[in-house]
Amino acid sequence: MLLTELPHLQRLPLHSYDVANITAVRASSQFRVALDSNRYCVPARYAGQPLTMKAYPDRLCFYHEEKLIARHSRSFERNRDFEDPDHPRELIAHRKNARDQTLLRRFLALCHCSLDYYRELGKRQLNATIHIRKIVALHLTRRADLLDIAVEAPDLSIYDHQTMQETTP
Repeated sequence: MLLTELPHLQRLPLHSYDVANITAVRASSQFRVALDSNRYCVPARYAGQPLTMKAYPDRLCFYHEEKLIARHSRSFERNRDFEDPDHPRELIAHRKNARDQTLLRRFLALCHCSLDYYRELGKRQLNATIHIRKIVALHLTRRADLLDIAVEAPDLSIYDHQTMQETTP
């Protein structure tokens, strides 16, 4: 019978049959998707976004508009949180950038010459953020009237007297 059926048999597919349980899910504001009381992270930019989850017996795959965005080994333990260290990296960089921008706005609001000072820091290839942070912290911890210090011009005549003594024989 095999010999009679052999010409009619088709080749096996190149890829194995997809046995995933496909579910529409939404990532939480903490960019997590819950399954079986566990939480699996996705990249931070997908927080609150609708996603497609393919649950296999051994792994979970998360898709956004047909693009694979995260993959985790599936765990049947309970109440665990699975995070890829790369997933929050973009959010952390965004938050740092926002903090730096807030700091710069505070610094520029201190006085009319702040912008010139900031530009000069940039020309000297210094880490301007460190200097600005210190100045803003000083301003916030001190009363504004304590920062308005009047310094008298120094008396340089003592140097004139000193140089005259050195040049005379």
